[in-house]
Amino acid sequence: MAQDAITIFLNFFNVFTIINTNRYHLYLIWVVFMVIVGTLLLWFSCYFSYLSSNKQQLISHSISKTFAWSGFVIAVVLATSLFTSQYGFIVAMLITMLLVMAMWLTLVVISAYANYRSVLVFSLGVSVFSGIFLLGVN
Repeated sequence: MAQDAITIFLNFFNVFTIINTNRYHLYLIWVVFMVIVGTLLLWFSCYFSYLSSNKQQLISHSISKTFAWSGFVIAVVLATSLFTSQYGFIVAMLITMLLVMAMWLTLVVISAYANYRSVLVFSLGVSVFSGIFLLGVN
């Protein structure tokens, strides 16, 4: 009788451990999703701000500067707030600044060799910068 009670007690905690493990995995997926969405927001904002330049050669006519730069500011604020779900506020701001500098540098270097191939440059940036954060996932 005592053995059955101990077995039931241990099975209860085993189920509880499985539930907590699943919650941890859901939390990890949620955090990765937030970081990836923040990175993609930054890539969109950097890409469109680059396309607003008169000297860009990815599309034939540049897009509106007011549209691109207002979208850039909104996307940077949203991405920083999404990064704060995983990191502290100061670290999230530093990551945002680092990513923006790296994305603009990547855009300038790649677009020098990919004239009028805007889809290629866009998809390359999405895959590279999303992959960078996926490498750091536990």
